[in-house]
Amino acid sequence: MDTKNLAQNILRVNERIGEAAEQAGRPAESVKLVAVTKYVGADTIRAMAALGCHRMGESRPQELWRKDAALDDVGELEWHMIGHLQRNKIR
Repeated sequence: MDTKNLAQNILRVNERIGEAAEQAGRPAESVKLVAVTKYVGADTIRAMAALGCHRMGESRPQELWRKDAALDDVGELEWHMIGHLQRNKIR
């Protein structure tokens, strides 16, 4: 994993959020970045958290639970379910 590239990508996304918020007449702080973790391993999520990105989104409940358990040592991560919850996953 290229941490420098990851840091640059997060910086660019935050800059774009700031520009879009300014155009909309909103403070940039009112927009929250949620990083989608689909197909991303625990090491990448750990690096993102170290870079200040603590809101993660996952579309598969089992993966969210697995990743959250594997990242207990990271500290406070804010998880979000994104997308549609399939009927067969409700139980």
